[in-house]
Amino acid sequence: MGSNIGAEIEYNLIDSEGYLVNNAPQILADSRNDGSFVKEGTNSQIEIVSDPADTVEELGQNIRGKIILLEDICKSYGSVPIPASEFGAGKGELRGMSDPLKNRGPIYLDLFGKESFEELRAYSGIHLHISQTPGKQTEQYNLLHALDLLSYALTSSSPISYQGINSINCHRVNSFRNNVFKDHPLQGQLQPYINSTNELDKRNQLMWQQWLNVLTKKNNVTAEGYVNLFKPENTGYAPIRKRDNIGPTGTFEVRSFDTNSLDITLAVFALYKGIHDKAMNNNCPIEIATPDNTYNFAEDKIILPNYQTLLQFENEGIQNGLKSDLVRDYIAHLLPYAEAGLPPEDKIYLAPLKKMLLTRDNPADEIMNFMREQGYAGHQFTPQQTAQTNLYMREKHLHSLN
Repeated sequence: MGSNIGAEIEYNLIDSEGYLVNNAPQILADSRNDGSFVKEGTNSQIEIVSDPADTVEELGQNIRGKIILLEDICKSYGSVPIPASEFGAGKGELRGMSDPLKNRGPIYLDLFGKESFEELRAYSGIHLHISQTPGKQTEQYNLLHALDLLSYALTSSSPISYQGINSINCHRVNSFRNNVFKDHPLQGQLQPYINSTNELDKRNQLMWQQWLNVLTKKNNVTAEGYVNLFKPENTGYAPIRKRDNIGPTGTFEVRSFDTNSLDITLAVFALYKGIHDKAMNNNCPIEIATPDNTYNFAEDKIILPNYQTLLQFENEGIQNGLKSDLVRDYIAHLLPYAEAGLPPEDKIYLAPLKKMLLTRDNPADEIMNFMREQGYAGHQFTPQQTAQTNLYMREKHLHSLN
C-alpha cells in the first residue's frame, strides 16, 4: 500500500519583459479561480494547491490542469507565472502590512526586523504532503528528516539571491537556515531526530511560546494578531511539519523544496514517495548511524545518516549542490531504492534525476550556465540581466508542461 500525496507550489508573476508584476490579487479574485489558487506573502506570488493523489502520475495530471487554468486567467491580466524566487528584476509588494490582526506580514516584521523580513518574503518554494501512517509516525518523520538534502539539492532554483547576488547553489535554504533564523533556530533550522512524536508536539509548543514572548515585549497589537493567526502546528519554517488536521490520517509536510518546473518537481516527489513507500511497506527496522558519513537503505534494515552528517549534507548542498561528492553519492545510493518502491507508471518520473547525477548540474547550475552563455559575469547581476533569468525560467516552465 502506498502513501497519499499532495502539494502546494508557489509561483511568481512576470510581464513579457521578465519583470515582476504585482497583480496576484486580481488573478485570485477572478471568477475562474475554483479554489486552486491562494494568496502568498507578496502580491507577485500565487500558490497552487493540488488535490490529494495516490500516485505521482495522478498528482502530475492534477497539477498540470491547475497550471493550465492559471495560465488562462493570467492572460486576462497581462502576466504569466514562473516557478522562481525573486532574482532582483522587480520586487513583490508585501501583502496586508496594515493589519496585523488578519495578516502575518506585520508579525514577521516585528519578529525579524526589516532586512531579514525582506529576505524571508523573497523566496518561493514547494511543500509536499505525505499521508501519515498510524503507528509509524516516528519512523516516518525520521525517514523524511534524513531526506532533507534531496529537497533542495535537486530542486534549487535560487543560485541568485533577491538582491541579484550569485555566490552559492541555493540561496533560499541558506536564507532560512543560516540568515533569517539565526536567532530563532528552533523555528527554522534543521533539528535532531526524534524519539517520539510527543517531542514534536513539545517542540511546536515551545517555538510558539518563544515567539509570543518576543512579540509581547515589543508590540501588544502584533502579539494579539499572533495569538489569532498562529498555532503551534503552523508556527515557524521548520523543514517538516506534522499536520494532523489534513486528510483522513494527517500528513507530514516537507517544506524545503525550491519551486521549479513541473518535470523537476514531479521527479523529486517520485524520489520521496518511492523511498517512503518502500520503507513503510517493508516494515523493516529504521536506525540512526553512530559514525558520521554512514548510511544504508537495504531490504532488511535502514540506517539513516546521523544528525551531524545531515548538517554536513546541508552545508554541502547549499554551497555546491551536486558538485559535492558527498551530496551526489548519497542521492545515487537512494535512487535505486526509490525506484523499487514506485509503481511502473511513476518510475518514469525519475528520469530527470538520473540525468542530473550524470551531468552533476542541478537546476541552479543550469540557470548559471544560461547566464554565462548570455555573457553575464561577476558576483552580482543587474535587474535587466535577472529579467532574462525570469524569462529563462518561463521557458523551462512551458517546456515541462508538454
